[in-house]
Amino acid sequence: MKPTLTLLTALLFAPLAALQAAELKLPSIFSDHMVLQSGKAVPVWGWADAGERVAVEFAGQSKSTTANADGKWTVKLDPLAASGESREMRLSTSNGETRVIRDVIVGEVWLGSGQSNLGVEMGKLPDYEKEVATASNPLVREYMVIPTPALDGPRDDCPGFWRLVRPGSTPAFSALGYFFIKDLHRELATPVAFLNDCWGGTRIEPWLSAEAVAALPTLAAEAASEKDSHGKAIRAMEAWLKQTGREDRPVADTDAFTIGPVSPDDGWIKAPNRDEIDLPGVPKHGVFWFRRQFQGATELRNAPQRLLVAPFAMFEKVYWNGRLIGGTDYANRTTDRATRWHYYIPPDQIRDGVNELAVRAFAPVTPPGFAWPPALGGRSSPGEWSMKVERALPPLDGLPPAPPLNTRNLGIGSLFNGMIHPVLPYGIRGAVWYQGESNTRNPQDYRERFPALIRDWRRHWNAGEFPFYFCQLANFRGKATKPGESAWAELREAQSLTLALPNTGMAVLIDTGESGDIHPLAKDVAGSRLARIALAKTYGKAIPFSGPVYEAMKVEGDRIRLTFRHLEGGLVAKEVPATYDVMRRSGKTAPLVRNSPQSQLEGFAICGADKKWVWADANIDGDTVLVSAKQVPAPIAVRYAWSDNPTCNLYNAADLPAPPFRTDDFEFAAASPQSPAKPSDVSKTTLSNQPASPPAKQLSTTPTPRVDNPGWMKIVEWQAAAAKPGRWDLVLIGDSITAGWQSGTPSEIWAKYFSAYRTLNLGISADKTENVLWRLAFPGTLGGYKPKLFVLMIGTNNTGHRYGTETADDTARGIRAILDKLAAKAPEAKILLLAIFPRGEEIKRKRNDEVNRKVEKLADNKQVFWLNLNEHFLQSDGTLSKQVFKDEKPYPIHLTAEGYEAWAQAMQQKIKELTK
Repeated sequence: MKPTLTLLTALLFAPLAALQAAELKLPSIFSDHMVLQSGKAVPVWGWADAGERVAVEFAGQSKSTTANADGKWTVKLDPLAASGESREMRLSTSNGETRVIRDVIVGEVWLGSGQSNLGVEMGKLPDYEKEVATASNPLVREYMVIPTPALDGPRDDCPGFWRLVRPGSTPAFSALGYFFIKDLHRELATPVAFLNDCWGGTRIEPWLSAEAVAALPTLAAEAASEKDSHGKAIRAMEAWLKQTGREDRPVADTDAFTIGPVSPDDGWIKAPNRDEIDLPGVPKHGVFWFRRQFQGATELRNAPQRLLVAPFAMFEKVYWNGRLIGGTDYANRTTDRATRWHYYIPPDQIRDGVNELAVRAFAPVTPPGFAWPPALGGRSSPGEWSMKVERALPPLDGLPPAPPLNTRNLGIGSLFNGMIHPVLPYGIRGAVWYQGESNTRNPQDYRERFPALIRDWRRHWNAGEFPFYFCQLANFRGKATKPGESAWAELREAQSLTLALPNTGMAVLIDTGESGDIHPLAKDVAGSRLARIALAKTYGKAIPFSGPVYEAMKVEGDRIRLTFRHLEGGLVAKEVPATYDVMRRSGKTAPLVRNSPQSQLEGFAICGADKKWVWADANIDGDTVLVSAKQVPAPIAVRYAWSDNPTCNLYNAADLPAPPFRTDDFEFAAASPQSPAKPSDVSKTTLSNQPASPPAKQLSTTPTPRVDNPGWMKIVEWQAAAAKPGRWDLVLIGDSITAGWQSGTPSEIWAKYFSAYRTLNLGISADKTENVLWRLAFPGTLGGYKPKLFVLMIGTNNTGHRYGTETADDTARGIRAILDKLAAKAPEAKILLLAIFPRGEEIKRKRNDEVNRKVEKLADNKQVFWLNLNEHFLQSDGTLSKQVFKDEKPYPIHLTAEGYEAWAQAMQQKIKELTK
């Protein structure tokens, strides 16, 4: 991605030669309000002319050195005492240049990294509104590293900025980081800083260095394949653009478009804030300019402000007051919104009056448009976009299909290169880490890769085995009714095993999660538990920091006795609540059904030599726990809290929970639910016909809630509430075409043909495969009822909205994942898989046909049955029938009443056969 903090740092992506200019340059982290680590030698580094002398003065010390042949220089200040006194660091060169860094303090500095649960902001958590509004402490600070991937090797710098705890900036703090350093500051009475260096949704692999990757043969092979695919994708798009005459031809002078007058006389028209642009007389493809104005405000000039620009699948350049501040092209495009949608504007670039935002959209494959209106510092700009066509391109009809867009920006090693390497070797006390949710598809790999990351970072920091403390995954997803395998439990075990490395610690969060929200609100608990570990293990405080940890087992006839360490006053069985949290943001809870209602402790399972797990009775006996079950007269093993979202209540007297554990060493022969390498029975017989699932996160198969529709979650909750226990005959699953049965004439047509069937409609407009997968895991959606038949049609939004970024194989994998989920949840039900209906735009209709050819092979005619009704919707020449499709612009996709009638007639006999 292009730099997003043009003035905050000019070094981002700069070649080494640029760093050798005469100007004295520093990494972004060496800037006003920084916190230096106390009690250790403090590295300070930067760039100047080769051979130039550089002096650094701070706190009575003066250190000097000479820039090497590459212009790089480094000095080390002697260890500093902690101090909240605001001081200046002065830097000077033999050529007379000077730099002053103001408001520098000395204290404890902790690196924080991982994915979104580490980065979720204070201002987004309603529980902390009062704290956000009133918190003010200049001795507690955060350094925000701007998410910046780098594919082609380590960067020397990355944009970022320091901020203090105060009402204007606290809302943007990492919530976990805030509570972690708040507790440290309270107990240590010293300044504390948190380096917020995370990226939402990321796997662990992008955070590893090239050296660490090379030492892991399987991962090294993945990286080589990924690099090859990346190069091929770039070359394929270059060739297609050239072949079709659709290359970009940027204008040399952009001022007329970015800061010049906006007038209808000059071709500017109004365009909507959201959705694809569909206006009379406006081409669907080409180069387009969009303009908006933002009114400056004094409070916006206190700190860098985040600018939200939310483009659809197009290539864009973003200008602020005439200056290019970032963008993407086909070589560096990413679907990750943290990069594509967010830019940071330095305070000195926010004018008191009118500020001009301009976006140049190059749209050779899909129409331009935006998912959300733009916003600066959380404030939206009133009105609509002004839009002008720079260059029109002809329709895609008749052209060869466009290749998939490259989206490798979060590839293996890219975040170490772009976000960790630039802050090396800044002085830190230790690191905290919260990540793993995105690795639950392959939890066994985490056993190797997580310890490798810790060793890797320690080696690069060259600061010994510094403390590395991490959060174990919180409970998430639906409650298990039977004990069994769990990918989330496997990954938690991989995290526990990492404690074998020296100077590590783990905050157990198995009691803080929410079944319907992967971002639980209890970040105060997470931050405080991490702080307990740091206070005890790093700072020598005599406080409990761990819940009871399993130590050993002994078989005593028909029961097993377990012993633990970290008792901290004894074992405790906390009261099991009557409900559990589904989503605290909306106040949603659900009744908690106990698996072992007569047991003192919940969450224990036991098995005999047959390895068949059953829920167990477990009771505290002194400092041990006794586990048994009537069905298992000769037990051999016990598991505790071994599921995605376990109900468990074993604590110690310090009110700290026991981490999940197992006493067995059985191989995980059964498939983890989300492991693509081990499909369910639905796809076993046809797996050889399908594309292999990729090792990296695949959007179409990753359960994802919708963020583009604020009312979407309400619909999901309503559908789950409507799906009360009972025998359903039919459950319809899909998008707006399926949802269309619920109102108007189509509902009357449904009653005409299918009134004998109890029908539940789970269609939601604009859903893609990943959204359906998320809905199917939502508590209640597939629980407590046994349909005779699922009728599934999904995929047209995948092919329509992501034509340039998602292949037919990707969409087919998403559909297969839904089939697997349905088969696992309702193994006795049959599934009628409908071909994706045709659509008006020829190139996307062909993509639908391509997906249909792939997913047809998933039908085994035992549980999954295939039905292609598309002949009923097409004329003899293969075009859409005007009688069955609405006259929609630019291209039809939805059915008329006649279309629903044709659908009902064509499907009636098949439903009758499958529901006998």
